[in-house]
Amino acid sequence: MRKYEILLYIVLMFFLAACEKPLYDDEIEPEEQELTEKDDDNDKTDDDGSNKDDNDDSDSKDDEGEEVEVDPDDIPESYEETDIVDDNDNDNNKGRTLEDALTVDEFINGDGYAGQVYVVGYIVGACTRNISNAQFTPPFTYSTAILLADKKGENNKGKVISIQLKKGKIRDMFNLVEHPENYGRKAYFSGTKNVYLGIYGMKDHIGTYGFVK
Repeated sequence: MRKYEILLYIVLMFFLAACEKPLYDDEIEPEEQELTEKDDDNDKTDDDGSNKDDNDDSDSKDDEGEEVEVDPDDIPESYEETDIVDDNDNDNNKGRTLEDALTVDEFINGDGYAGQVYVVGYIVGACTRNISNAQFTPPFTYSTAILLADKKGENNKGKVISIQLKKGKIRDMFNLVEHPENYGRKAYFSGTKNVYLGIYGMKDHIGTYGFVK
């Protein structure tokens, strides 16, 4: 009788084990599903560890400065560029060629001359550092700049312009220290209007130059 009880006990254990297995599988199925969902989320993760949704592509393009068309009517009036004046009705084409060169007075008082222009005048002096050091009569001791005016012998500092003579051909040709004979000669220069030696003039990038016969 004892053997039958043991055998029955073993059969019962196998039966219970067979009945519990489906319940155990059902319990772990949600966990497996949860792990799968997490894996899917990780697939969407960037190298830097941040998640993206479907709208991130457009957001990243905006952050990178993607060009966006703007209606000119939507730009506030205060943002309009007004620094450079180029009004053809204001005779701003004058000075663009040597034949139509500006006078010294036009160069000083003209407001709309942008870019390279020609100016013609008489060499009336030399200068260095500041217009307060101007030399209007010989002997001349400054070779780095000359002064131009609309008439010979001009010594009014408000009616002259300064021309920088950088070391090289332009200085060798025009400086009054080595060539005092240039005093009173008429010359032309092309360049950009700048403030030089405290007055209007040309410096740095002077294009063409020469004497007027």
